[in-house]
Amino acid sequence: MSADASNLNRFIPPAQVIDVIAALKELGHTAYIAGGAVRDMLMGEPNPEDWDVATSASPEQVMAVFDRVIPSGAAHGTVTVFESGMSIEVTTYRVDGPYLDGRHPEYVRFVPAIQDDLARRDFTMNAMAFDPIAGDLIDPYGGREDIQAGALRCVGEPKDRFSEDKLRMVRAARFAAKLRFRADPRLVEAARELAPQIRQVSVERVYDELAKMMKTRTPSLGLELLEEMGITTYILPELCAEVQREQRGRLYVMCDELPAEPVERFAVLLSPLGENRARQMLARLRASNRTGYEVAAIVRGAQALTSDPSGLGGLSSYSLRLAAARIGAHNLTRAVRVACTLEGCSAAERRALDGLVRSVVAQRPAVRIRDLAVDGHDVMSVTGIGPGPGVKRVLSALLDEVLRDPTMNTRERLLELVRSRCQSLHSVPRFGGVFMVKQPKVVIAPDSFKGSLTAGQVCEAAEEGLRRVWPEAEVVSVPMADGGEGTVQSLVDATSGRIVNIDVTGPLGETVAAFFGVLGDGVTAVIEMAAASGLPLVPQGLRNPALATTRGTGELIRGALDAGCRRFIIGIGGSATNDGGSGMAQALGVRLLGESGAEIGPGGAELARLARIDVSGLDPRASQSEFVVACDVDNPLTGPRGASAVYGPQKGATPEMVKTLDDALRNLASVVRRDLGVDVDGIPGAGAAGGLGAGLMAFLGASLRRGVDIVVETVRLREQMKGASLVITGEGRTDFQTLFGKTPMGVANVAKALGIPVVIISGAIADDARGLYAHGIDALMSIAKGPCTIEEAMANAGPRVVDAAETAARLVAIGHGAGLGSRPGGLLGGLCDAD
Repeated sequence: MSADASNLNRFIPPAQVIDVIAALKELGHTAYIAGGAVRDMLMGEPNPEDWDVATSASPEQVMAVFDRVIPSGAAHGTVTVFESGMSIEVTTYRVDGPYLDGRHPEYVRFVPAIQDDLARRDFTMNAMAFDPIAGDLIDPYGGREDIQAGALRCVGEPKDRFSEDKLRMVRAARFAAKLRFRADPRLVEAARELAPQIRQVSVERVYDELAKMMKTRTPSLGLELLEEMGITTYILPELCAEVQREQRGRLYVMCDELPAEPVERFAVLLSPLGENRARQMLARLRASNRTGYEVAAIVRGAQALTSDPSGLGGLSSYSLRLAAARIGAHNLTRAVRVACTLEGCSAAERRALDGLVRSVVAQRPAVRIRDLAVDGHDVMSVTGIGPGPGVKRVLSALLDEVLRDPTMNTRERLLELVRSRCQSLHSVPRFGGVFMVKQPKVVIAPDSFKGSLTAGQVCEAAEEGLRRVWPEAEVVSVPMADGGEGTVQSLVDATSGRIVNIDVTGPLGETVAAFFGVLGDGVTAVIEMAAASGLPLVPQGLRNPALATTRGTGELIRGALDAGCRRFIIGIGGSATNDGGSGMAQALGVRLLGESGAEIGPGGAELARLARIDVSGLDPRASQSEFVVACDVDNPLTGPRGASAVYGPQKGATPEMVKTLDDALRNLASVVRRDLGVDVDGIPGAGAAGGLGAGLMAFLGASLRRGVDIVVETVRLREQMKGASLVITGEGRTDFQTLFGKTPMGVANVAKALGIPVVIISGAIADDARGLYAHGIDALMSIAKGPCTIEEAMANAGPRVVDAAETAARLVAIGHGAGLGSRPGGLLGGLCDAD
């Protein structure tokens, strides 16, 4: 793309933007479109991502002009104007004080001239302003010429700009990738000098820039610039430690060959690390769990495909079905693309493989045990064996047959196979003979190790350790959660459900990629409101509960209704919002009306205008559904312990805003009491998630329960524990707070009622955790093997859980008088005796 001044007149900005500028100019102020929108228009981009207005008017003057405006960042000169359904950030011309923290100015000073404001911008291409009414372009730093030349230059001294906000160094690389610009040598030199200081920037912000880079046409240009600036070693140390510079360059070019989305590109970039380290690196960068899981699966699949003895060109349908069994059919196409890229396949080879993959996927082959035409009850009926690992071995053997020959997947053929091969399928050699071996039943029911292992991965690792001691034990894995982050994945894993990805409205009105789970029964949905309306979705400087909305949470509910769900489990921790669930209700058809009869806007502050609630348009499917809310706090909706006072500040609320929001929620409670006949103000837990607890009760008739209790009930933990000799649970860190509603205690309470011993395997154990021994915990085991950093512990969590589980099993065996040598008797009261 090249810059052309005529483009400024060719692409007309949205009418709402022109109306805002016109209204300000009519009162004698100056106002311009500023920043990236001007750059995009000059480059012929018809749909700039953001429309920002800069003006000489003060924030107070801007708020006096427009009817609907939120002081989203008034202290720094920014307010958000809502104009005909569009939100527009309007910022007063300003200059910044010193950046003592390397990100935020110590103070800002408002100035009368746009030229002074442009002087604080990062790059010349972003330091332009355009008046669409007068047709004037303000370009004091030669941004238009730099665009024409494809040059990336800082405004003023590069070292000054980068010192103000170190993330600008990574942003420079992202712009190089997006626009295909060459970086000014002075910019590169300044970045080299400041590169070590990039460690002062939060990993979340760095990852956000990297993910955006991976969506550009040529991420290799940005990745190469990061290398040139000396930054890669600080933000991607794992890659630099394992991969030589020349090979990294080849990986960067490979990224360009893949579709412009982060998952496949991260998979090819991190493939030399292997699936576990790739996922751990993304966890360190605070990528979403879903991204980490998908990247790891694609890396695993690509490595399996490229290691096939026949080579990619010789892959068969059977090879592809085997790969799908390892990574899921939905990841197969992407894994093949990554494998082709790593192997340098020709276009003809890629087309042939693509056709084969599409053929395999279209057949919808059985790639998991639950896809078989028979189940465990059928196997037990035919073979006469009881519940236990023997059944799983039979089903696994049947799946192997079906993977080889999909036509075998009929009930008649599989049952005939079971009858003919029953003895070989479920008998195991033991102590010189063939016996059905009795070994202990062990239930593994952990929470996730946050940022390191999912609950399902903890189960897999613990089972591996147990089987080193008890090879034929009946191991029941039940991934758990306490209603917070990870609940969707845990319940989906525990019930053989599925994840549904969906785009919804984010906290500030932007589109975000979110998800919900459909459990194995097909009618229960599990939702984490944070996936759509969570605080991590909002950059630190933009957090504003007066503006943030739960609309996306309502859209998740609507999506689950569309999927046929009629029972809902909703986890409501980690919100960015304070709107009492009003956005959620509006997304489901509830009308929240002001005095004029028009609907109020998004955000907590708008609730002050609420005069009437009309639920006649509420989605009737929601009225026919059951809603259970996982809530582990008892804060009321309003008052000194209410949503606004307790949680508002961490979401960006000033003391003045806290009072405004509390009054607004009090008004919501009053109108709900009058129009819906529900008194939510004093109910414990109503203030959870910025009042979403109250909104779910008021609009959807939800009940509030402890998160871990909901999970225990949903996965039928009590039934799964019956007959067990040992329960292993766990979490990332165990301390005395574990006693209060955390997963291990929920698991222990069930186990104690059944008289089963409980061991906690934890990433870290605090000194005060010993107090748990008085509350049903029999043993605490840390996976740490000695002094190490948190990063090192997280990177090696999987193997260490394996070792800890093995140690736990050996100690239990010794405690029951069982040697671990050749004699078959004695283990857990004779559970190793042969039939």
